[in-house]
Amino acid sequence: MKLLPGSIPCLVGAMALSGCDTPAPSASLPPVGTATDLTAYQGEPAAQLETSIRALGYERVRTNDTTAFWFNRETGACARIETNEGRYTAIDMLPAQDC
Repeated sequence: MKLLPGSIPCLVGAMALSGCDTPAPSASLPPVGTATDLTAYQGEPAAQLETSIRALGYERVRTNDTTAFWFNRETGACARIETNEGRYTAIDMLPAQDC
């Protein structure tokens, strides 16, 4: 096999690029709730997600100790969210009349 001038750097470059096919590690994405379901937020930090819950159209309608009830007037969705040590430890979607 006869190499042309300048072909070795190309060959070395091609070998170096072959490692670029390795997929990048995927970053863990935060959970996404919906206007009708917040259960994806269970186990997540409460302080970071309260803004997201409000952005989905929910408003906190009442609180009892570590339990808050969130209601979305547009969709009629009601969520009971229990918080412990700064995390949402339990999230249950309830009928609208429970809010």
